[in-house]
Amino acid sequence: MHITRHLFFEGLLNILKKTPGITEINPIQDAQVPIIKMKFHEVDIDLLYARLPVRTIDDKSNNLDNDEILFEMSKECILSINGKRNTDKILSIIPNPETFRKVLKLVKFWAKKRGI
Repeated sequence: MHITRHLFFEGLLNILKKTPGITEINPIQDAQVPIIKMKFHEVDIDLLYARLPVRTIDDKSNNLDNDEILFEMSKECILSINGKRNTDKILSIIPNPETFRKVLKLVKFWAKKRGI
């Protein structure tokens, strides 16, 4: 069974609103990339919705790397998964991914403190 966009923004949202530790919950349904923004124990989380045209996803095969799945997806869902696809592609060409992650976290922290 797949979850629909309606269930994501209605059913899941109602569950999240009742979940202890979740604050500042803000659904943005009409954005180019539909998202639920929230804080979970003071950690910022962006929860994106994408419906994939596959029956199952397992840890061994990365279904998102296969460009053929894009042909069966809506524009919004393609945009939702492109963040992960782009991140995976960047990490595959970076000589030292762990150093890259640390620098990226530092830059994000610096930008957030300056309101960028």
